[in-house]
Amino acid sequence: GANNINQCEIPSNRSFTYEFKVDESQYGTYWYHSHFGTQYADGVLGPVVIHSKEEKKLVGHLYDQDLVVLISDYYHDVAKNYLDDYLASNNENDEPTPDNGLIQGSNVFNKPQDYYRSTEFIQDHSAHHMFNLKPDTKYRLRIINSGFFADIDYSIDQHPLTIIEADGTLVDPIDVEVLNIAVAQRYSVIINTNATSDNNLFWMHAKLNNYCFGHDNDWLNTDVKALVSYNDKNSYNLVSSLPQPPTSKEYNYWKNPE
Repeated sequence: GANNINQCEIPSNRSFTYEFKVDESQYGTYWYHSHFGTQYADGVLGPVVIHSKEEKKLVGHLYDQDLVVLISDYYHDVAKNYLDDYLASNNENDEPTPDNGLIQGSNVFNKPQDYYRSTEFIQDHSAHHMFNLKPDTKYRLRIINSGFFADIDYSIDQHPLTIIEADGTLVDPIDVEVLNIAVAQRYSVIINTNATSDNNLFWMHAKLNNYCFGHDNDWLNTDVKALVSYNDKNSYNLVSSLPQPPTSKEYNYWKNPE
């Protein structure tokens, strides 16, 4: 809970065990994050999935396997270093603009020569996450926007998304090509791994919407990517370079009309 309201903070090098009851009718995709300062913007978070026989009976027949997909914006400085400026007088609606975005905690960042940060840590992400999936299989993707500010348009090239859950509530299935996910929202979608491309590789996109950004960030590439491969035998899940990148076709949701 909120620091010094629900409970005192957890001291360094100590642990705290949370015990709580879940109603039989509550199940689905959730997540946890720190409520101390700005820790969750720096990664103190994780998914929580509640399974039940009721859920399996209602939608279990729609998919073969399920997995969690964490998407987020990302800042290259610890979040507390932005806080004084953000809370300064006459600074309303001027949230700091992200430097990057992540899928499963990873992405590529092409650092320009004039890049600098007066920071406690800088992580130069240099790899895309790869999802190694079985072909001709239906997957339930439990997508969580665990970011701090930006809402995100999520898609996978050539793979329609069938929404079956929103924020822990099952919904009537609906097919979309692109799914908009606000911060803290969770959706379950079903994909069928029966698409085709030259090398059975496809781009997964988590595009940061910039319409709420108070100012530009010249270093930010809003097209956050991961890889989907139809080869579950691959032993790696991080890819820094590819001899042949995916040739999959992106949905034209973001393209300007002619």
